[in-house]
Amino acid sequence: MSDFTWDPNTYLDVMAEEIPDYRRLQSELAAAVAEADPRTILDLGVGSGLTARRVAEALPQAHIHGIDESEEMLAGARKVLDHHRSTMSIGLLDDSLPNG
Repeated sequence: MSDFTWDPNTYLDVMAEEIPDYRRLQSELAAAVAEADPRTILDLGVGSGLTARRVAEALPQAHIHGIDESEEMLAGARKVLDHHRSTMSIGLLDDSLPNG
């Protein structure tokens, strides 16, 4: 097991290194989700919350529920997301999904 720890302050840089054109991916994801016009969004592995924020900007009526296994990343997501329009919880990707 690795000792790597996700850091919300460096997350965007790490993702940009790992995924070519990451910012474009975020934009296209937000546009695709906006077309579906959901009122509730579940973000599994919310990370720093930066992609969720892009989605929230595209869908001003939507509520975002972010799940991440890292409390540090959830703290970072809480800083960038509107607390009136989002909730965060700790969890693993293979945990049961929340109700709703």
